[in-house]
Amino acid sequence: MLEPVADGFEQPVWAGVDPGTGELLVVERRGRILGIDGSARLDIDARVGSGGNEQGLLGLAFHPDDPDLWYVNYTDTGGDTVVSEFQRLEGTLDPGTERVLLEIDQPAGNHNGGNLAFGPDGLLYVGMGDGGGSDDRFGTGQDPFTRLGSMLRLDPRASNALAYTIPSDNPIGEEAGDPLTFAYGLRNPWRYSFDGDLLYVADVGQRRIEEVTVVDIGTVQPGQPPNFGWSVLEGTECFADAGCDRTGLLEPVAEYTHADGCSITGGVVMHDPAIPELDGFYIYGDFCTGFVRGFFYQDGVAVGEAELLTGVPSISSFGVDADGSVLVVSLTGTISRMAAVR
Repeated sequence: MLEPVADGFEQPVWAGVDPGTGELLVVERRGRILGIDGSARLDIDARVGSGGNEQGLLGLAFHPDDPDLWYVNYTDTGGDTVVSEFQRLEGTLDPGTERVLLEIDQPAGNHNGGNLAFGPDGLLYVGMGDGGGSDDRFGTGQDPFTRLGSMLRLDPRASNALAYTIPSDNPIGEEAGDPLTFAYGLRNPWRYSFDGDLLYVADVGQRRIEEVTVVDIGTVQPGQPPNFGWSVLEGTECFADAGCDRTGLLEPVAEYTHADGCSITGGVVMHDPAIPELDGFYIYGDFCTGFVRGFFYQDGVAVGEAELLTGVPSISSFGVDADGSVLVVSLTGTISRMAAVR
């Protein structure tokens, strides 16, 4: 069941713990980071373009080695993606410390991705949608040379003339694609998360299928970037060509059709000490129908699939609080906590 934590937020899209203070924070799409009591911790509203439904301040991540360095992913007022670093000065998230790491042109107002997450390797993963429109209009899904439709991986420390460092073990070389590319073949990875070396990616579908794919980042080899399949595949089905070639394409471990929902919201792997029977259970939700489902990932497949909740309005994100409880974020303005039914 769900227990209320707080409400009254304006289109929240993220909730989680500030590791520097232990405080629960909420990200609003318009460009604000708030405490759970509604008080402002950062306001960059004037820099953020949030006119489109998939634009705005969309992601937040804290550096694993220095909680006074934190990173955001937002759409600027021109409609393009910006990934920036900010610093905490004298205990305050300071908007004047912005250091831009990436600026990526967006040809349309949807499929902006927006999530950020640090992996167990200490590197920052940036999930990018395919540029928007429909039917992979801009041809980015299977193009490793573009940063759209890709999972980018970078070290946020500056190097030479760049604001970041390209990891030496990124699986793509300059002759084979953009060297920031860790994986490609994504449509719109709306929320992904790590559990150890396992990267769980929820990719929003188009005509029929919503999907979750799992990648063990420790097994990725040089010259072999993971390919999530879009737009050759949508889920496990061929998308444009019924006789498509699946060679080298990852296929999801879990999927559902638009008979059940319309847009997947990726979640987290549960490690809530109050619900030990679901330890290791990955959960995700659907934005339209409001179910929360999940599975255990074992030996490369999803097992024990189950539905935990139904009718949760407009699920925009999942998070974890300081006690390990899973948070459910609704775009309607509420933050809730998953609790066991005993």
